[in-house]
Amino acid sequence: MQNVQLQTETLFHHAFQHAAIGMALVSDEGRFFQVNPSLCVLVGYTEEELLNVSFQDITHPEDLAKDLEFLEQLQDGLITNYQMEKRYIHKDGHIVWALLSASLLRDQQGTPQYLMAQIQDISQRKKAEQLLQEREQRYKSLFQNNPDLVYSFTLDGELESVNGACERITGYRPEELFAITPMFLEEDMRQLIREYDPTQCSKVQHYEICIPHKEGHLIHLDVTNVPILVDGEIIGIYGIAKETTKQHQLVKELRENKERYRLLADYSTDMIVRCGPDGMLLYVSPASEKLVGYKPEEVIGTNSESYIHPKDLPEIMPYHRGEAEITEKRSLTFRFRKKDGTYLWIEANCNAVRENATGPIIEIVSVFRDITERIEREEALRKSEKHLALAQRIAHIGSWDWNIESDELVSSDEFHNIMGTDQTSIYSLATCLPYIHPDDRPHVERAIQEGIEGDYYYADFRIIRSDGTIRFVEELGKVIEYEDGRPVRMIGTTQDLTLIRQEQQKRKDAEELYTLISENCMDMIGLNTPDGIIQYVSPAVRAALGYEPEEMIGTRVMDYYHLDDQLSRARSNRGENDHEIKTCRIRHKDGTYIWFETTFKAIRNEKGEVEKILGVARDISKRIKAEEELMQKELMLRTSEKLSVVGQMAAGIAHEIRNPLTSLKGFLQLMISGVSEKETYYRIMQSELNRIEEILNELLVLSKPQEMRFGQKDLQTILLHVNTLLETQAIMNNIEIVTNLYPEEISITCDENQLKQVFINMVKNAIEAMPDGGTIHISLCREDETAVIQINDQGIGIPEEILSKIGQPFFTTKEKGTGLGLMVSNSIIEKHQGKMSIQSKLGVGTTFTVILPIS
Repeated sequence: MQNVQLQTETLFHHAFQHAAIGMALVSDEGRFFQVNPSLCVLVGYTEEELLNVSFQDITHPEDLAKDLEFLEQLQDGLITNYQMEKRYIHKDGHIVWALLSASLLRDQQGTPQYLMAQIQDISQRKKAEQLLQEREQRYKSLFQNNPDLVYSFTLDGELESVNGACERITGYRPEELFAITPMFLEEDMRQLIREYDPTQCSKVQHYEICIPHKEGHLIHLDVTNVPILVDGEIIGIYGIAKETTKQHQLVKELRENKERYRLLADYSTDMIVRCGPDGMLLYVSPASEKLVGYKPEEVIGTNSESYIHPKDLPEIMPYHRGEAEITEKRSLTFRFRKKDGTYLWIEANCNAVRENATGPIIEIVSVFRDITERIEREEALRKSEKHLALAQRIAHIGSWDWNIESDELVSSDEFHNIMGTDQTSIYSLATCLPYIHPDDRPHVERAIQEGIEGDYYYADFRIIRSDGTIRFVEELGKVIEYEDGRPVRMIGTTQDLTLIRQEQQKRKDAEELYTLISENCMDMIGLNTPDGIIQYVSPAVRAALGYEPEEMIGTRVMDYYHLDDQLSRARSNRGENDHEIKTCRIRHKDGTYIWFETTFKAIRNEKGEVEKILGVARDISKRIKAEEELMQKELMLRTSEKLSVVGQMAAGIAHEIRNPLTSLKGFLQLMISGVSEKETYYRIMQSELNRIEEILNELLVLSKPQEMRFGQKDLQTILLHVNTLLETQAIMNNIEIVTNLYPEEISITCDENQLKQVFINMVKNAIEAMPDGGTIHISLCREDETAVIQINDQGIGIPEEILSKIGQPFFTTKEKGTGLGLMVSNSIIEKHQGKMSIQSKLGVGTTFTVILPIS
């Protein structure tokens, strides 16, 4: 017995694990405690993941209540198993449709043990059912909403279905037709069966018939029947019947009217033309010979495109070729070539003829009328209107025509441009008045009334445009009267004067401002003719020069200038420059001369000729005096600094001169003692004397107080001279001066003496910064159009907090310094349009950099 039970369990386990459908053992709470691989594949979870969840966790929320209801009935013993279609939520989120078969397994005492669930994937079946349902809905929609009559019959002639178009077309309701199958369909069914060929299952019958309507009149139907095939056997008929009654009626009417059209065409003065959709001429009436010179037989069979002007073809041919829709009637205007080669303007009223209401165009019937004279008149009118509109736009003049009785106002485009409106905004006097400024409206209304009562209308007022801007306008009008003297219309113009008024106001404001400035300005303002005659001078001349303005008006301005300044002022009067600033001296009434800085501006006319010269003069006597005092102080400062440098270099220079003097003294003693080879001694003595002369010359040049005199000098030579002067002092302080100079000449515009003073100051500062000796590097290089000089020492350096103060007057780090040396040096470099900078690092040294422009 145990062996049988063991074999049963083994078979169950094998069937459970290898079942093609999902299987699971579920606790009464719904948790999985055994699942097979097919279920894992179905829902996308691993076995371990499923054993940690319940079936409620993976069931679609909408299906869970029904599933739980079945489970409860199962547990209560109301049912022994259940089956339902439900949705599971796959691990990746998509829905899986499944057929669930569940039964509750109990022990021998009937106690529930676990739920046995078999889960079969039916997603594909559900998808197919949904697709079938959608197709059925589409077919039903197509069947019911088809505008044509759609029906189906069995082979016995029994009507199976008919759509809603039945009553609209035949007058019969569908339920009425089920009782009276039309006899004509019986023969159709017999014919379909007779002609049925199994190899051509799509055999179609197509024909037209005429049947009675329920109300008694006949209707025409275009019928199409096809067999209903099931497994290759005809079981009935599908049919579609399209009503063509209107098309038949149209064809009949067309035939009846052809004779009328022929008679009309033969005797009409207009040319009647029929052409096919390809533009081929099918018929031309006899009027063609008189209108275009062709007999009908000459043009019939030719293409109408060959007669239309090439420039008109792009607009006309789309209608002939069916590319553009022609409704019941369309009017086209184009040029048509006559037999003599000239063109005349044609207005063609075209009608499209179709086989049925929605069918293609079979021909186009047109009536050609000569409108050449009308076109020429319209063209002349268009040119006239264009010229008028252009003239109005240029002059900012709009025109209008007001019907006094009906209050209708017709106005030009320029009128609306001025008003900022369109034709729909202003179409009467009543709609125009709101655009007039409220303060001016009473004045305009009075002017209109006076114009109606009199003969002419005039008003000058402001308008408020639709965008809120205000403009100034002027209106002129003329009243037109009936023969009995009653006013009927007023025609007139509206001119925009805004720009003119703005310019007038600007001139007025400018004149008032000019008068205000000139009458109250501390500077003198004058206006002269090009030859220097004073036309105006401001009242400030009283305080500045002691003259009354009336005394100077009419006199020559040159008579008041200092003799040395008259030549430069005369050039300004000739108008060589439209704008310039001159510094000159002008004679006071007491005979003294006062320094003035005068700004001159030439005023030219439309031809570019100088009409007047405006001058504004400011007393700069105090500034001139202050500049002179400052120049004196700077000169004294530089002289003091030079002397200070010379004094500090005295010991080195004395040592430099004493060495050759010692040599000279020794050679003189030898010569006195009567030694031979005096020629050799002479050469050595001459060399030592030249050395002394060179040092003294450099010292004399440096010590001379003089104004800055610029000239072309070589920077390399200047730096070598500085090295000559300071080399001895450097050696005495155990310092070596190393030069690294640009190999080629660098010529600059400079004051040689001033630059030497700058470089001597820098080298001297470098020597003083190295009490323990070291090396000073002097370098010169060229960078683009500038020369860069650097003087670098190996001194103690300058602290960062002190470096920013270097160059300020009287600030120094030396015990006996004045703090003026670097300030003077910086001033000299700036006057040479150069720059000076200092970089320093404690314990490393200091570098002075000077950048000068190259001539």
